[in-house]
Amino acid sequence: MGLPLVTERLELRAFEPSDLEALHAVNGDPEVTRYMKAYPTIEDTRRTLDVHVREARAGNPAFWAVIERASGDLIGDAGVGLIDGIGPEYELGYALGTRWWGRGYATEAALAVRDHALGEVALPQVLALVLPSNAASIHVLEKIGMERVGTRWSNDAEHLLYCARPATAR
Repeated sequence: MGLPLVTERLELRAFEPSDLEALHAVNGDPEVTRYMKAYPTIEDTRRTLDVHVREARAGNPAFWAVIERASGDLIGDAGVGLIDGIGPEYELGYALGTRWWGRGYATEAALAVRDHALGEVALPQVLALVLPSNAASIHVLEKIGMERVGTRWSNDAEHLLYCARPATAR
């Protein structure tokens, strides 16, 4: 199953350069980026979008646009990327605009990403780093079956470390 990934209410597709304004509307919101790297300017978002576009075009694991199927709106991003941009391990991540919080969309998107990364992409494991104060993301990670395996220092802070492996490796 390649892209797009389609769930009950969402579509995850490769980013396009034309997604810049919609992505910045999400990632430019300080409430959205409270627990992650901030993107205060549209140029910050453009640099990140360029990486997402390049990685997807190269066929590498990447972050994708999350589209609400009912409206067709770009509501955030979800995918996997190299931890701290250098790896070698891959981290699952997601961010949705505040307007779409509390609807189960983060869980739906994260589950699709996890299954795709461990299935079709055949990664041996997917990690997730989450700040201990980010209760909502901890809930999402646990709901999709990721297991807390310790802590890891990243971006100048200690994070909880979660892991998912293919069912055959458990």
